[in-house]
Amino acid sequence: MWADFLVDSSHGHSSSEGGLGLRFRGSVSGPEQVLVETFLNTATIQLRPCRRLTVFAEPAIDTGFPDLVGVVWRSDLAREWSAERERLRAMDLRLLHLLATQGVMEFSFLHRLFQRGLNGMLTRLEEAGVVSIGKSKCRARSMERIFAVERIIAIEAKVSATQRALEQASANTWFSSESHALLPRRRAGERLMGVASSLGVGVLGFEEDRVTKVCAASIRVVPRSYGSWLFNEWTWRIARETGAI
Repeated sequence: MWADFLVDSSHGHSSSEGGLGLRFRGSVSGPEQVLVETFLNTATIQLRPCRRLTVFAEPAIDTGFPDLVGVVWRSDLAREWSAERERLRAMDLRLLHLLATQGVMEFSFLHRLFQRGLNGMLTRLEEAGVVSIGKSKCRARSMERIFAVERIIAIEAKVSATQRALEQASANTWFSSESHALLPRRRAGERLMGVASSLGVGVLGFEEDRVTKVCAASIRVVPRSYGSWLFNEWTWRIARETGAI
């Protein structure tokens, strides 16, 4: 069950310190919270060897507080990472995502983007073992070695405001590989399907303790943004704190 892998505001983690700001919004009692909790105690996922699941409940990110974010990641890879990664900050991850998506970049260009903070960012990234630095250029190391997350599944639950659920699910595509709106029953109207499809989000209907896929979500490759990297680092830090790796 997803509930077995839950991390929320009731957990204390030093990951909230050190510049990556892992914070949670506390749950609010009501029908939507009941829907979320019932989903957590019902939903299952099949994991391949050396894969693990971490589920975040209402983590604070740039686009808001998604109700649930399930992260599937490779424990065999994350176990090999240097403890120096714990020094990375949010701006470091912005730079790392840029390098990972753009390839080799000139220091002269990066200085125009990040100005005086660049040297410290590059130092932390190099010590963490995620970038290679030359005389005038730098690049990210192989993604197969520095990014352990394979799936980021965002869930936005609404009891009645269906349009709002789709809008929030769409906002969650910023960081996720797949984003879904979770509704309390199976709604398969043509307009709903059309809007969800145009936004690239899925719709899950939950009724009688069963999840029904009403509309499939578009599947995207992660990392999508530095937000994807936040979940990559958070899962690793939590696993280290709890002795899971």
